[in-house]
Amino acid sequence: MSKLALGTVQFGLNYGINNVGGIIPQDEVFLILDEASKSSLIEILDTASVYGASEKVIGEYAKSRGKRFNVVSKVPNCKPDEIEDYLNKSLNILNLSSLYGYIFHDFNFYLHNPSGLDKLIEFKQNKKINKIGFSLYYPDDLDRLLSEKIAFDLVQVPFSVFDQRFVDYFDKLKSLGVEIHVRSIFLQGLAFKNPGTLTGNFEKIKEKITYLNNLALSKNVSIVDICLAYGITNNFIDKVVFGVDSLSQLKDIISSSRNTEKLIDIVKNLNIFKIDDEEILIPSKWNNAISTGATK
Repeated sequence: MSKLALGTVQFGLNYGINNVGGIIPQDEVFLILDEASKSSLIEILDTASVYGASEKVIGEYAKSRGKRFNVVSKVPNCKPDEIEDYLNKSLNILNLSSLYGYIFHDFNFYLHNPSGLDKLIEFKQNKKINKIGFSLYYPDDLDRLLSEKIAFDLVQVPFSVFDQRFVDYFDKLKSLGVEIHVRSIFLQGLAFKNPGTLTGNFEKIKEKITYLNNLALSKNVSIVDICLAYGITNNFIDKVVFGVDSLSQLKDIISSSRNTEKLIDIVKNLNIFKIDDEEILIPSKWNNAISTGATK
């Protein structure tokens, strides 16, 4: 079964450090979703009501093409008694009767509104949601969920050759039956930056990106190949959520995903790229000179 899941923030927001084209026009979004469907490798779309017109475009595609994907969307910051209204609105816009997953977008929102989880459980029982869970940024937040024995079905966390902070939790999560989705596999495009253009706080990752470039060159593979294989070949990971800025990018990633087995020996030895500096690992902490779009 394919581990690919398509992130759709670029369908509604100007997102990504290397995104020079801005929001993807609807006609190209339709071509991207056509390609995703045709590949038979992508069954899940990741979106959120705060991703601009992303949900609307996905719904228009379903209406126009008669094709539907499984969708993971996210609980916005609202009053707990408003969650149902937001869920119903998302379902209506997406032209769906239920969501594959509905997860808390902001852990702090959940902490201040724990009754929201009861709402999600109710919607799951009513079959409006298949899986409930959390989008997390920090291991401490996952520690809290586990220590309090909060039951959930799905977690989405950042993961890349640089960001390995959650790896030690994967075994425990799987033992609890939690589905693991990882995002930021390319660290919002930072992995593709020319090391010579990185300044300020990003000087600290310059050497590792240079080494990643040299590794790809020496093995005659691409950085996309290495980063994607690092997620796909991890036996604990269920889905690798990635975003694209264009149809050609999607085709490249689909092609790369078919060749991960040949990179197994390479991805076994990527611990050397690990960093712990959250000023680099969390895009929302990037300064305006570096970040060119919204952060996820």
